[in-house]
Amino acid sequence: MNYLLEKYEPTNKILWGRAKAEAKKRFKVYPSAYANAWAAKKYKEWGGTWKKV
Repeated sequence: MNYLLEKYEPTNKILWGRAKAEAKKRFKVYPSAYANAWAAKKYKEWGGTWKKV
């Protein structure tokens, strides 16, 4: 079996922290799939990028 072993991390940790903080305010349950997807979308909208680890 082949597993997806690629991992990504945000290049701008401060901006990612801000996006996660906004998601925590917006959603009752964090972490959740919806909250993480929303945070990733906002992070990208604000100009954040990801790098492969």
